[in-house]
Amino acid sequence: METLVTLLFFAIGIAVLVLFLAKYTRRIGDTALTDNFRAAESIAGGQVPARWRTQINLQIKLRKMGVTFPSNISGTDIALKKVQQLYLFFTNSKFFDTEETRSLLLKTLNETRDRWRSMAWEEILAESDLAAIKHQAGR
Repeated sequence: METLVTLLFFAIGIAVLVLFLAKYTRRIGDTALTDNFRAAESIAGGQVPARWRTQINLQIKLRKMGVTFPSNISGTDIALKKVQQLYLFFTNSKFFDTEETRSLLLKTLNETRDRWRSMAWEEILAESDLAAIKHQAGR
């Protein structure tokens, strides 16, 4: 009888753990999906996504302090890598009404990546700040 009760509690514990992990995994997926769409929206508006700005500036500071390696990677390089990851995500994404919508977003990401390649990180931020000011003025 004790063995049966022990097995029952063990099964209940495993079930609760599986449910928790499933819910947590879904939340992580939802967050990543939302972040990608917010980043694309910011880029389409001519701005660096706020989360990227924070992450990249932190990485630059840590690299200058010698905390992370390699120290020769610029903010522009990190931003270009993020745009490329975003491009790949939307290339395979099934969250578009039409193929035309996907093509338009991918074109915007390509144009942004091409423009940022020739800019320093500080120039990218200045362009982003200007776009934000113009957006605020247009409201």
